[in-house]
Amino acid sequence: MKLLKKRDIDTEKWNACIASSDNPLIYGLIAYLDIVAKDWQGLVWEDNNKYVAVFPLPIRVRYGLKYVYPPFFIQQLGLFTRGNNRDELEKEAFDFLNGKINFIELYVKGGGIIGTKRRNCTLLLNNSYDSLRLNYSSNHKRNLKKAHKANLTVECRVNISEIVNLFRLDKGAHLDTLQNQDYKNLQNIAIEIESECYGVYSDGKLICGGLFLKFKDRITFLFSGNSEEGKNKGALFFLLDHLISINANKQIIFDFEGSENDGLRRFYLGFGGELEIYRFIRVNKLKFPFSLFKK
Repeated sequence: MKLLKKRDIDTEKWNACIASSDNPLIYGLIAYLDIVAKDWQGLVWEDNNKYVAVFPLPIRVRYGLKYVYPPFFIQQLGLFTRGNNRDELEKEAFDFLNGKINFIELYVKGGGIIGTKRRNCTLLLNNSYDSLRLNYSSNHKRNLKKAHKANLTVECRVNISEIVNLFRLDKGAHLDTLQNQDYKNLQNIAIEIESECYGVYSDGKLICGGLFLKFKDRITFLFSGNSEEGKNKGALFFLLDHLISINANKQIIFDFEGSENDGLRRFYLGFGGELEIYRFIRVNKLKFPFSLFKK
């Protein structure tokens, strides 16, 4: 195992390892990491001139201290590998980092390292749309009926900037965690990563939209913007139902990407989704007074 800076990582070998792993998440691809993390490094296990396991580490430096953090628009990273030695390699990774990096916060998928459980919602689409819809909650069926009565339409022609504007006028107006650079990163994701932006329209006016990433057998619902009119007309119900309908009967996992928020979790599960567990790992071995800035 080696700790490599991103300039020393073989892009082809790294991405091949991500794609062939038993948890091939788009967040681990080099192009994606380069957009959302200003700097990152990677633990690499190599055998027969192939990367057999990799572990991305987004890096920041503050007050001269290097630490690992979870960037916006990455739900989970961790170890990417194939085989039965995941727990062993994950332990090796954290043992190696012990003492080298004294503060780590990461959301990771799988493995045996103890951490705080987090919940994601996913839906396997390998059934007919009619069968999938039978598992919708009664509330979702009511909202979809309302949306259809409002004569809403969905089109895959919306620009990500329009979705961002909807978000900033709604939820974004009350958030101070997302900065201008984060919104720029989101726009770069939409441009440079395989994705599609869908918009819901009412009388030709955009009232809701979403950005969906595609990688391997997974569609990830990364970001959305909604308006008051969209909320009143059930536009987000309509949008997600549309994505489910056009991808039904395929070996595809629809990843709602969340959530620990009770209301959002009920919303996603209302489409027949199931819970998928990942973990939050936090290691704080900073000494006073540096430990104060990361309590």
